[in-house]
Amino acid sequence: MTFAQTADEPCTMVNDYSEAWFDFFLPAGGGPRVEAEVNFIRRHLAVNAFPRLLDVACGTGRHAAALASLGYEILGVDRSDSAIEAARARAPGAAFALLDMSDLDTLADDFDGVLCLWQSFGYGSGEENLAVLAAMGRRLRTGGRLVVDVYNRTALPAVEQDVLESPDGRRCRRSSRLVENRYQVSLRYESGPGGDEFDWRVYSEGELKAAMVQAGLRPLFSCAWFDADRPPSTEARRMQVVAERERSSS
Repeated sequence: MTFAQTADEPCTMVNDYSEAWFDFFLPAGGGPRVEAEVNFIRRHLAVNAFPRLLDVACGTGRHAAALASLGYEILGVDRSDSAIEAARARAPGAAFALLDMSDLDTLADDFDGVLCLWQSFGYGSGEENLAVLAAMGRRLRTGGRLVVDVYNRTALPAVEQDVLESPDGRRCRRSSRLVENRYQVSLRYESGPGGDEFDWRVYSEGELKAAMVQAGLRPLFSCAWFDADRPPSTEARRMQVVAERERSSS
């Protein structure tokens, strides 16, 4: 494993998602987790009020497909050409573009909502991540909403080794460690050689909300596991924060 060593430095990994990762974690079909996530979006970005959505790091289009079927107008962006190709096949009712999240300012349109799901935020340094947050905010109309789904730093163990299992019974060995504010994960798939390594700058609830404010966004609420009635806690790894682009005071 070649983890970055200093928590204050930007990630030194490529953070690419291999075909093995997509095959293991994102098999065909949405499943109950995607259904719960889409229902959360429907409740808090209702289609009549937030019809145009930008899905940042859209992957293979699981959310985009479901949301397009509900009447949303979706643009999904991802830096993986294979993921975009799969998304176009899965969700013909949505639009997709090959684009890194660091280049969101090249988009001309404004959106009613921006989604950044499945810990797709936090690859860079604190300053780089703040720039991404600000760029997502600039893609929103005034009063538009941003949904960010990340790991809650306060719920992550310092060191962990465990085995994950896919729906069809395949296994993947995960080794992870939390080094100050960076979460570093190594995955090894038992079905074949090689694996994946990832490194994120992770945030507590307060830290993420403070970064949003600094980026010109107003946090509305936060929760765990896409349940608005469940607050973030040390018992729940996944955390969502919903914010809006600041409205003019005039």
